[in-house]
Amino acid sequence: MFGLFNKNRDPKAPRLSANRHVKLLKRNQRCITDKIAKNMAGIVDVTENLLEMTDTIGQYTHVQMASIGKVVDEITSYSAYTEEVLANTETSMQLSRQTMGVVAEGNKTVDKSIQAMRDIQSAVTEAREVANVLSDRATAINSMLEVIKDIADTTRLLSLNAAIEAARAGEAGRGFAVVAKEVKRLSERSVDSVNDIYKTIQQITASIDKTLKALSLILDRVGVGTLAATDTTKAFQAVLHSVESTNRAFQEISGAVSTQTASLEKIVASTEDMSTTFDKLLSVVETTAVYAHFTKNTVVAMDHSSSELADITAKLLAEVPHPEEVTALTINIPYEPSTFDPHLTSEFYGAQMLSNVHLGLLGSDDQERITPGLASKWYFEHEKLTWTFYLRKGAKFTNGREITADDVKFSLERLADPKLESPVGWALDCVHGVKEFQKGQAVDVAGLKVIDRYTLAIKLHTPYGGFLTDLGQFFSGVIAKEELAKGKIIGCGPYAIVEQTKEQCVLEAFAGYSKGEPFVKKIIFKYGETGLAEAFKRGDYDLLWHETSKVQSELKGRPRTTSITESIMGYYYIGFNLKSSHLLVQNRECRRALAMAMNKERIVTNLLGGMASVAKGPIPPSLIPNHNLTGLDYNPKLAREIIDRQGIRNLKLRMLLRSDASGALFNPIAEYIMEDLRAIGIEFSTESVTRPEYTRPESIQRCDIFLSRWVADTPDPDNLVTPFFHSKNSLNYFTYHNAEVDRKLDVVKTTINPKKRYEIFGEVQHLVYNDAPAVFLYHQSIGATFGDTIKNVRISPKGILKCEDILIVG
Repeated sequence: MFGLFNKNRDPKAPRLSANRHVKLLKRNQRCITDKIAKNMAGIVDVTENLLEMTDTIGQYTHVQMASIGKVVDEITSYSAYTEEVLANTETSMQLSRQTMGVVAEGNKTVDKSIQAMRDIQSAVTEAREVANVLSDRATAINSMLEVIKDIADTTRLLSLNAAIEAARAGEAGRGFAVVAKEVKRLSERSVDSVNDIYKTIQQITASIDKTLKALSLILDRVGVGTLAATDTTKAFQAVLHSVESTNRAFQEISGAVSTQTASLEKIVASTEDMSTTFDKLLSVVETTAVYAHFTKNTVVAMDHSSSELADITAKLLAEVPHPEEVTALTINIPYEPSTFDPHLTSEFYGAQMLSNVHLGLLGSDDQERITPGLASKWYFEHEKLTWTFYLRKGAKFTNGREITADDVKFSLERLADPKLESPVGWALDCVHGVKEFQKGQAVDVAGLKVIDRYTLAIKLHTPYGGFLTDLGQFFSGVIAKEELAKGKIIGCGPYAIVEQTKEQCVLEAFAGYSKGEPFVKKIIFKYGETGLAEAFKRGDYDLLWHETSKVQSELKGRPRTTSITESIMGYYYIGFNLKSSHLLVQNRECRRALAMAMNKERIVTNLLGGMASVAKGPIPPSLIPNHNLTGLDYNPKLAREIIDRQGIRNLKLRMLLRSDASGALFNPIAEYIMEDLRAIGIEFSTESVTRPEYTRPESIQRCDIFLSRWVADTPDPDNLVTPFFHSKNSLNYFTYHNAEVDRKLDVVKTTINPKKRYEIFGEVQHLVYNDAPAVFLYHQSIGATFGDTIKNVRISPKGILKCEDILIVG
């Protein structure tokens, strides 16, 4: 305890003598001055960076305004072209209407022509019919002429015979001969007349035939003309329909162009408003730049003042005859961490200690917000997906050597090295070249590039919103390469480990810490979890960590004692070994039934004294609502019925317990769970192993169910889900594999929108809840109890205590 507290004093007695009070003030004054000076240097860097960014914003605003001006000009020109198109469209519509009129008139004329042709066709048809009648009559006349001719020929023959007979008769037949001669002459004239008539009739018939042919030709031509006129009518109708369609199209174009013109006018107005807004923005940016310059000047002046304050303080403290008080703080943690390597630990209490020893490119405050670490400033190039970090010049490891960009590259490559088998190596999965490095296809990580001694660029292969948060965690800490070669882990955080035993680990403040020396000189982490309240009363501890309300209850009412409790991002769970052949584990419905048989509320109330909240899934409802997680509420009767329906006879499970100090809380929880399951007929055999052995694959493979917990490495829901339930992660002790869960977790890695990310995490949690590879028991809380002379004790959302902020005031 380094004599800070009198173990046997009355709690109501004065805390410190005057001399010791001065010693304490002397140390606190020097440390606060150092913190102010070093943080002011960082503020100067940030202010300069802010000023550069403000100037850059101003430049881009000018460029944007010029671009808006060009857009306005282009839109105005386009609007003029649109109005011209509208005018031409209206002219085209008028011409289209005129064309429709002409086509309509032409269509009427063609209709008249068709009607006239039809009249001609009718008249010609009638004429052809008359000609046919004449032809028939001529044929009839020819027939009659043939008869007449035959009669005349016969008469002529008779007259000839009569003449012959008259000649024979002599004088007696002379008179008869004269008559016969006259008859002959008449018959000959009749024949001649008949022949003339016949010829005339033939000529008439020939003329009639020609007339008929001409009439037929006329009819054919009239038919062709009628068809042509009909086709012309159809063509006119097609043209008319086409013109009507064109006219409708022109009307639609006119309407669209009118709408577009109105829209363009609105766009022009909006663009002009935008231009006005950008004018105002530019004015604001310029004003901001002025204030940024003022701020820089003020910060520079404050930096000078802090330097002067440091000088004055140093001189003042030199005049104080008393040496500084060697302040110390003794804190309990339940057990010794299994490793002190920041790149290898995934333990909650190991993180408690190592988060005060190691620092990376970035840091985090007591609310897990990102703060500068070894890097004083950084920026992101979106096009290149590259972060560039500028290191603080003069930042040192606790061995005194200056830190360079090469040290950062070495440390991050070590974290990603598959030979190390880091449980947190996933933090660099988004870095370009990591996969190739891990597969042995490259000797280094291509995405980690040293620009110069104090500048490092990290290129990502895909956007990842949690990358900076990961770089701000202790497991991304930078360590000294030369010390590692000697088997030592030397970091650059606020404290250095100066003593390690089986009973305790002692940290000593690093005077050269880049963010200012901590107030408390030594932090002593003592291992143990029993008799804490009595030990606190004796003065063996200055601050107690506890996960149950027992310590608070035992120290309730103690004067000058403060207790705080904070919910943290973590959960206790019962895990199923899904490689087990036991049907109770392999059968999803049986796993769900076992979950229904576990009385979580009893654990929270009876064992933890209310210092927890019942869990449904891995993510606390304060982050993502879990009202949709239903069906696994406590119902032992239904649980037994489900198991009975499955017809499973072997109801004996193998439970893995802990054999060392870590079992002080874990084993009682396991006993509660086994009591609940025995109530529905489940039997158990148990095996106990040490904490380092507990989650090794060979230990998990020997059991059916096990009990463990997880506290987030980073304040992001991703860290509560991905490490355990993505099939490719090393912390997936269950060997759980759900392709849809993997797909969604891969998608969320590249999702930037916070709302969308949380929706995906909610979907993943629902899938995991229904599959029941684990039963989530409760979300834990952490309590801290300490004396009222200790200030700035704050528990982060990850349950981490930042010892560098703690101040002892009396």
